Amino acid sequence: MYFIVVPGYKAKKDDFWYQRLLNYLKNENDLVNILKLPNIDHPHCKEWVNVLTEVVLKNQNQDLVLIGHSLGFLTILNFLNNYKGKKIKYVVGIAGLSFYNKKLENYAVGYNTFLDYKKIKIRVEKWMIFHAKNDNLIPWKYAQKYADKLGAKFILMEDGGHFN
Repeated sequence: MYFIVVPGYKAKKDDFWYQRLLNYLKNENDLVNILKLPNIDHPHCKEWVNVLTEVVLKNQNQDLVLIGHSLGFLTILNFLNNYKGKKIKYVVGIAGLSFYNKKLENYAVGYNTFLDYKKIKIRVEKWMIFHAKNDNLIPWKYAQKYADKLGAKFILMEDGGHFN
């Protein structure tokens, strides 16, 4: 399997749980790529999607697992909205952002939050969404809504905040 981690807003490869995941998966002999994204302080959707697209297209011969944290999950959804390649094996959302939030305009540009969930859903074999009840940035009920739309397994944790 080839795991592609799409970090969230202002996040770098060494932040949060990303390196622990990298080390764990490498021990399992899986390939892992934690994306280095441009303009992490003021993300542009097109730039982030372009980075993800490039990595996915180069590795389409692998079983791909996309893991998105926070804004990284919305990046994956925007990518999948137009993706026409080989079906993605798994997508995992962690404290993912998906629905329109007026605050989003203050720190990220060009994100389409009016997505075709029916089209996105069929481009992935299996979906899994993790969220915490005490996430102070994204209410868990939003995560439940997009998990339902995507047919995702929804895992709601009591604690974990925004997983950062």
